Amino acid sequence: MTNLLGDAEKRPIGRNGPNVSRFGLGTMTFGVETPEDEAHRQLDYFADSGRTLIDTADAYGGVPPKKSSGSGPRDVLRGMGT
Repeated sequence: MTNLLGDAEKRPIGRNGPNVSRFGLGTMTFGVETPEDEAHRQLDYFADSGRTLIDTADAYGGVPPKKSSGSGPRDVLRGMGT
């Protein structure tokens, strides 16, 4: 499969933080609109392309999270051994 994400350039978080990929993967919809098997596929593709920054927030801007119908991002990541 061709990597459509481009270069996996890494940058530090802040002055002394860890180096993470320049682009991250947002997982807010995992377990809500994104079924678990699709979440795993996306995470595998993301990690295989050398990316390391995964945003696991379940809501933004004071908006309550949607009701989950399955595994959320933390559950999926935990299942991957991360």
